[in-house]
Amino acid sequence: MTDIEVQAHADRWHALRLDGTRYPSHELPLSRAVLHGETTHGEEMVICNEAGENRTVLVNAAPIWRGGVITSGIVVFHDITEQKKAQADFAPVRPDFANNGEAIVITDQNNRIVAINPAFTRLTGFEIDELRGQNPRVLASGRTPAETYRSLWSDPSGPTSGSVKRGSAQGRANTRSRRGFRRFATNTVW
Repeated sequence: MTDIEVQAHADRWHALRLDGTRYPSHELPLSRAVLHGETTHGEEMVICNEAGENRTVLVNAAPIWRGGVITSGIVVFHDITEQKKAQADFAPVRPDFANNGEAIVITDQNNRIVAINPAFTRLTGFEIDELRGQNPRVLASGRTPAETYRSLWSDPSGPTSGSVKRGSAQGRANTRSRRGFRRFATNTVW
C-alpha cells in the first residue's frame, strides 16, 4: 500500500460524528478503505468545510486495488445539509405528512422541492429524487392560466413573496403526472 497520511485528511476536514464527537482518523470511511479494504455506502457524518461551515454529508468510500494491493482510495461526499434542515422544519407535522391521503409537496424558502409524501408519489408517479431541488412549476400541465397561480400565491391569508404566513389559500390547477396524464388538483398553499 502507498503511504497515505490518514491523520492529515482527518485534521483537514474536521470530521465529526452526528453526536458532535470527532472521528478518530483511522475510523473515517476513506481511512477504513485504504487501511482495511472496506467499502462504505451512505455513512452520515458532519464535516467542517473550508469556509468554516458544518455540513452534513453522506459518504461513500472504496479502496482502489492494483495488482492485489490497495494503492489508494476514493471518497465521495454528498451534501445533505439542506435536506436535513427541511426534515427538521416539518418534523412536527411528519405523521400527518406521511399518512395524509392527499398529495403534499414541501418547498424551501427558494421554492425548491425538498419533500413529497407517499400520496404524491402514488397519484403522480414522481419520486422525490426526480423532483428534489426543482421548482413545483415542473408539475404544471401548461393548461392552467398563470392568473390562477398568481391568485393562489397572492391570497392575503396565504403565502406571499415567498414567505409563509398563517392561513392558507386554495385553488384548482391542471397538473401532470410522470406519465404525462393531466388531471385537476386542488392546491392548498400554507
